[in-house]
Amino acid sequence: MPRWFGYITIFFVSAFVLHFAIEAVVPLITDLVAPSSVDAISGPVIFVADFVLAGVATWLIVRFGGQFTRSEEDKRRGDAFLDEERRRVEAAEQQHLDDERLERLQAEVSAWQRARDLRAYAGEALAALGDGDATTTEGGSLRDELLWALAYADRIDPLRS
Repeated sequence: MPRWFGYITIFFVSAFVLHFAIEAVVPLITDLVAPSSVDAISGPVIFVADFVLAGVATWLIVRFGGQFTRSEEDKRRGDAFLDEERRRVEAAEQQHLDDERLERLQAEVSAWQRARDLRAYAGEALAALGDGDATTTEGGSLRDELLWALAYADRIDPLRS
């Protein structure tokens, strides 16, 4: 039913458009041939020409319009292409997420290793100091610097913060 409704719509729209074209052309032709005798028949000629040409236009659209519709095989190939593209995009998005996750993990491992190295250094230096203290090159307390390094290691350690 919708297909025939479309054909009827095409017919009437083309008849309407062609009516104005024919209505402009027929008087020009009749004035050249015999102005007085053809005026009486120009109305019916326009009416018949409208519907004949509209019928021809509709027939051409129906006849050759089917060539421009997609076949089932074309639809399947198009759907397969879209599915493949969707999978490709999803894989690229997943790869991007994995890359971001790996970068975060590598940053955490690096921070953990720095914290571990700082703790090892500060712990060994504090053990070597024992109960004593030393002065840093800047004139501060080495014990205070080493205690700060342990606190800093705790702040940057992803397993402790």
